[in-house]
Amino acid sequence: MELRATRERTAFVPLDPRSMLALLFASGFILIKRVPLPLEVAVVSFLALLFVNERRYAAALKVVVVYAVALAVGLCAVPLLSGVLAAILLAVTTCMRLFMPLVLAANLLIHGMTVSRFIAALRRMRLPAKLVIPLSVMFRFIPTVKEEWGSIRTAMHFRGIGVSPVRVLRSPLTTLEYALVPLLMSTATLANELAAASLSRGLDSKTERTCLLEVRLGPADYLVLALCAAFVICVLVG
Repeated sequence: MELRATRERTAFVPLDPRSMLALLFASGFILIKRVPLPLEVAVVSFLALLFVNERRYAAALKVVVVYAVALAVGLCAVPLLSGVLAAILLAVTTCMRLFMPLVLAANLLIHGMTVSRFIAALRRMRLPAKLVIPLSVMFRFIPTVKEEWGSIRTAMHFRGIGVSPVRVLRSPLTTLEYALVPLLMSTATLANELAAASLSRGLDSKTERTCLLEVRLGPADYLVLALCAAFVICVLVG
């Protein structure tokens, strides 16, 4: 929690969770309908700029490099090939380009906001508690699963079992036994614990809750909302 709060404070222009949710919603439209290539490049570039805004320079550079490689392979290498290899490369690069904006927007939302600020923004939107509680649990569930996966990888390394792609291809059953099974069991336990913690904090209470955090839309948030609305309209109108 402290790490995510520090990231939010060190951002050049802190964004409201509601604008980040709108960005996540707009990024999902790329999966619904194919958009022109210049518009797709503009969306990925804007998301990379948001990573720079949070001072995550290495992540922004990784986004640019991965997208540039996927775009170059799909436009230049695939037309020169034929057969199964061309079909595999085309499918992989297309999936990467389609899912990358949605994954990047979700990453910005999860790593750039605290749970308290996220819940405060949801309540300012007048959403019912039946929707706020699952979203807040999911918001905290993803980073917890990531930490649990790190612990499992460390335990596997101590036992001399790697989780590299080569090792997974050589011994998939070992990976399934020592990695996926503990992860699935721990995630089920974590989901119940997070849901119980949310209920114990009174998130399901029907009374009006007070909040120490001030959630307010700023000029940058209105700019992001306007860009998201324009992108959705362009996709729908075609």
